[in-house]
Amino acid sequence: MTAWLVGSVVLLGAAAAVGSYLNTTDVPSQSLTEVVAVTSSGTVYNGGDPVYEAEYRLTNTQTRTVTYRVVFEFQNAIRTVDRTVPAGKTVTGAVALPPPSAVLEPDGRTQPVKVRDVTEISG
Repeated sequence: MTAWLVGSVVLLGAAAAVGSYLNTTDVPSQSLTEVVAVTSSGTVYNGGDPVYEAEYRLTNTQTRTVTYRVVFEFQNAIRTVDRTVPAGKTVTGAVALPPPSAVLEPDGRTQPVKVRDVTEISG
């Protein structure tokens, strides 16, 4: 009975150590919700056509290069962007709706663009 109890304790301790190791090495060093920020949004004109555009900033504070998939939510559309960001770097970019892209509130103001989701797809 004593050998069985000692064996169980050793086995549980080893399992806890492995689980702790896996959890600390698999957890990203930054929260994915803090990775991306919409820095501005509004209507720009492309060849005379109004285009609703959002500029964003994507930051990777990890020690490895990561490819992120960012899903932007406009009032009436979803746009997805895949961007690879080197370790410790920040990149900027823009995502737009094709013309005509009226994204207006009832009072005529432009609708803000939201980040719907951010995921790591490689890295």
